[in-house]
Amino acid sequence: MDDSVPFRTDIEKEEEIMRSLKSVAAVAVLTATALFFLGCDNLPFFPGSPYGNNTTRANAFEIELESRYGDEIKDNDEARWFKFTTEHPEDTWDEVRVSVTVPNDDLIVRIEIFDAQGKSLQSTHATTRGQDHEMVTRRVGGLFYVRFSGAHSYGLDHGSSGRYSFKVENLNSNDPYGPNHTIDTAYEVSTGQTYDGVLVNNDEADFFVLKDADPTATYRMDVTGVSAGLYIRLVFFDQSRNQFGSYHNEGGGDPPQHFNISNFGDTLYIRFSGATSYGLDHGSRGSYSFKLEKQ
Repeated sequence: MDDSVPFRTDIEKEEEIMRSLKSVAAVAVLTATALFFLGCDNLPFFPGSPYGNNTTRANAFEIELESRYGDEIKDNDEARWFKFTTEHPEDTWDEVRVSVTVPNDDLIVRIEIFDAQGKSLQSTHATTRGQDHEMVTRRVGGLFYVRFSGAHSYGLDHGSSGRYSFKVENLNSNDPYGPNHTIDTAYEVSTGQTYDGVLVNNDEADFFVLKDADPTATYRMDVTGVSAGLYIRLVFFDQSRNQFGSYHNEGGGDPPQHFNISNFGDTLYIRFSGATSYGLDHGSRGSYSFKLEKQ
């Protein structure tokens, strides 16, 4: 048996050494990035952003939801841009939370959300240095940008700097009936069953449809569980989608209401939305329940 060690040229030895060095370097970079993302004062800080030159919207770094990222606003005039795509699609509503942790006493973090075209939608800021902060935005799904900067104590931009870490996440706050925000996408319901709806945003409307109804019968609809602050507004449409009735409560979270509905043909459409206190549409949000029964 030949027990000799296979012969290796000097070139092969050098290539093996280089592979080993590259493996060690890769582990070091991953470890450094992980520690950087944690953004904790008791861990080493590795200077230099791993997100490239993301100081403008054009260079925004794309992030994953549910993951935490660490970064640094190096001076008062700097801002950091990131972009993300929501879990919910463009035809449904949900809440998205941006939560920021500040591990030092320098930064007054400011958070601003932009749509895909760069229009500012919402902003908020901490009130003291080193304060953790969060934003909840209620939107239909899609691509969004989030911008982080350092504010003055009174909220104006470009007033502080420092390290921070953040996470963006869908809160899955809506009901399971979406996308039912137009009459064409109305969710089909049955009699005798309770449906629990949620209006995530003031601009949202929920449509439901009862098909194959008895044109000669009267149907009772009970509306219950209206959350405090929701001035619920109802609109009823017949089989031809013509409006034949409406209602709004005059106080948020009213006691249970019931309606006797008839003469709509064999198909009934119902639209739920949040009104203002004086009845105009798109003025409040919250949760509600309803049930239809044939009389």
